[in-house]
Amino acid sequence: MVKIHQLLANPDTEVKFDKLCEELDIRRLHPQQKTFVKEYVDVFKPVCCGLDVLQGEMDVGLGHLIPTVSVIKGQLTDLLTQNKLSVCGPLVQLILKGIDKRFEVMLTNMDAQLAALVNPKFKMDWVTNEDHRNRLMSILKTKMQNAVSTLSSDPTQQAVNAEVTSMSETSTAGQKDFFAVLAARRRQAAAGIGSDVEEELSRYLSDTSTDIKSLNNYPIIRKLFVHLNTGLPASAAVERLFSLGGRVFSPLRSRLSSDHFEMMLFLRCAKF
Repeated sequence: MVKIHQLLANPDTEVKFDKLCEELDIRRLHPQQKTFVKEYVDVFKPVCCGLDVLQGEMDVGLGHLIPTVSVIKGQLTDLLTQNKLSVCGPLVQLILKGIDKRFEVMLTNMDAQLAALVNPKFKMDWVTNEDHRNRLMSILKTKMQNAVSTLSSDPTQQAVNAEVTSMSETSTAGQKDFFAVLAARRRQAAAGIGSDVEEELSRYLSDTSTDIKSLNNYPIIRKLFVHLNTGLPASAAVERLFSLGGRVFSPLRSRLSSDHFEMMLFLRCAKF
């Protein structure tokens, strides 16, 4: 469809295209059909680009889902509101309804939203509602404060943990200090851990870098990024390898040695 649209967009190639239809005894496209081809390409371009992003095998995590869907919906909505469609308007409406129905659960999933928030490529850029933005900020701060307690490299937290452990050891089994956690929280506040979270979050959001390596400057954010964007391993690559292996190890090559088979499979898979 893109190729046909490119041919029809140029007056010279459009004449040649019509002439080719006559020579092949194919009915010419009417002006309204040509308009449909153009609008069809405009409508499905963001959808196809979004699918390519989500189907990527490198540098793609859960955090890509909501921003990608948001961009697709935004571009489709712009086509409707700017009155650029005379034929494919109903098609856009159906696509938007289908996206909302298919991703209804994930669009409201908090882990998916936070996964996008801690990705330097997206941060808060995909959030348009100010109340929603403030709510996400509050939840992220809470997540960061919880993550601080698990950072083993934090000497302040180690001291707090040691104190809590000491208190629990000196108490009897039946009379443990029930409020030791409050004392630990007080120590954290005195050490400025809460302010560290605020400061790191502020620096992260104001950083203009979109490189994933920039997370090295924000250890708490990086910890959350790894936790939220590490996907489960998929078998797609292995299945592809087995499929290719069937072509190499054909009936006419049934006596291949293991080393020879491995070398041939490697050459088939290698991209130069």
